[in-house]
Amino acid sequence: MDTEVLVVGAGPVGLLLAAELRLAGVRPTVIERLAQPSREQKARGMGSLASEALRRRGLGAQLAAHHEHDFADFRAAHGSDKGHFAWIHKIDLVPADEPERMYTFIWQPKLEELLGRWLAELGVPVIREHELTALDQDPDSVTATVHTPTGQCRVTAGYLVGCDGGRSLVRKLAGFEFPGTEPFMIMRAAQVQLADADAGPARVYVKYADCHELGRLALLVSVPNFIAAGHCRQEPQRR
Repeated sequence: MDTEVLVVGAGPVGLLLAAELRLAGVRPTVIERLAQPSREQKARGMGSLASEALRRRGLGAQLAAHHEHDFADFRAAHGSDKGHFAWIHKIDLVPADEPERMYTFIWQPKLEELLGRWLAELGVPVIREHELTALDQDPDSVTATVHTPTGQCRVTAGYLVGCDGGRSLVRKLAGFEFPGTEPFMIMRAAQVQLADADAGPARVYVKYADCHELGRLALLVSVPNFIAAGHCRQEPQRR
């Protein structure tokens, strides 16, 4: 299997890049290690610039349909239709002087589904259960070693693009440095199934407690069926 551009990762970034390449006349191929799209609700919306870019590509009506439903979900969970900083809901999501520049509420799985359908219409293959394990490059091409359900194969491409997330294997194999800094806080989220959703908390609350090995633990609970928790390396400063 050879291709002009091999895109590694079928998340929103990889899918959108592949679509843009195809519209520019390039024939890309997307590979993804997961057998099915993730249902994790990692992100719940896009800013105005990303929304405008997708509307220019003819996806405005689909985004609007998702926005109406998911904005109602946001309002129910937060008790407000404003954005927040530190859970203080005071931020207007639509600029007063540019009301047409709208934020779009859409959960990441729904966005990936929307982009996947668009990519299929453009005729771009998205090949799942194909995991990059190694790569070699020369001045003219890149050869990727890919693990598949039937064994290993090698793919030669003019270019290889890593759209495989924050722990990108492409970045590591290519030798790109990404030292970063130690985090002050680590957030963890979980989707849960409540036996009695009506018995759960009606709003978000924060509780600090000492937790062995994790230090100070802040627990944030929001409905429906979503829990997020963060732990700090030291006591948060109170101002």
